[in-house]
Amino acid sequence: MRISTVVGFLASMLPLTAQSAEFVQDQSHFEAAIRNESLEPFFVYVTIVDDRSGESRTGCVEGSFLKGAIHKELDLSYDPASIERVAQIALSNSAHVFHFSNPKALNNVPFRYIEEELEQVRGLVRDMGLHGLFDAVRAQDPKLGKLLWSPALACVFVENGLTAGVEELSGEIDIGR
Repeated sequence: MRISTVVGFLASMLPLTAQSAEFVQDQSHFEAAIRNESLEPFFVYVTIVDDRSGESRTGCVEGSFLKGAIHKELDLSYDPASIERVAQIALSNSAHVFHFSNPKALNNVPFRYIEEELEQVRGLVRDMGLHGLFDAVRAQDPKLGKLLWSPALACVFVENGLTAGVEELSGEIDIGR
């Protein structure tokens, strides 16, 4: 890989001032998600920019998917030094805005929920409060239905300063780990 490609990619990872007024996940939760190497990944709140089209999207993906996208963008191996390099690239980006041009990298960071699901969960927070929603999730309240497995549920908890992940066996969203 040419050094200009790496330098260009790293420069594109710098914070964008236009994003500063929007929500940014606090660094401690972001770092916990990036450092998590378990089979139960935590979610990160990021903006993904497709440098080919200029389009961007903001939302939640598993931290492991973000790291995989960085690996693919830079065409890195998965040796310990490369794994640490990817983590450092992610962690050094305090705005959590990531630019990719490699289609494989972009495909590695899907937002696996639709806006309607996100708004539905936000509505539940307005109706029952964050603590009430937390209790409903813990009780596996049937009125939540498929939202128990929706990354939109995780994203709303992340937006409210909590950690959210995916349980390995059940696929359910786990809050507050």
